[in-house]
Amino acid sequence: KRTKLRRLDVRANALGDGGVRTIMLGLACSTITHLHLSENAIGDTAVPHLVAGLEKMRQITTLDLSFNNIGPVGGAALAACLAGKHPTLAHLDVSWNKLGNRGAVAFAGCLRKGTGALGELHLGSNDIGDAGGIAFVAAAAPAARGG
Repeated sequence: KRTKLRRLDVRANALGDGGVRTIMLGLACSTITHLHLSENAIGDTAVPHLVAGLEKMRQITTLDLSFNNIGPVGGAALAACLAGKHPTLAHLDVSWNKLGNRGAVAFAGCLRKGTGALGELHLGSNDIGDAGGIAFVAAAAPAARGG
């Protein structure tokens, strides 16, 4: 029997990568629309489990991964998932991670290709420099020109 749970907030615990793997396996066929995993020491090794879960969670609208340890490799994997045009994920917060320029360039590339339902992306405090900024300007340029 499916639960009617729509929002799950487990922020500021000590889940780590293994805990996230377990949660994503358990929620794969759930009705969760909002998942808050901030402040859980989540790193790049957990991202494949996040992506696999997101691919099955077709009703999720909000994912908060802020204040974790996701680096450029994990950021690129999340961006690739979004570039696959996830149909419902509208709000993604990956602020206060370790994405750097490489992660920013990956997210900018997914924005250029289209991101399905995504309308809000938080990337603050990720040590993004000039290369990341330039990538976002280039991604936004076609939209600014109307195409």
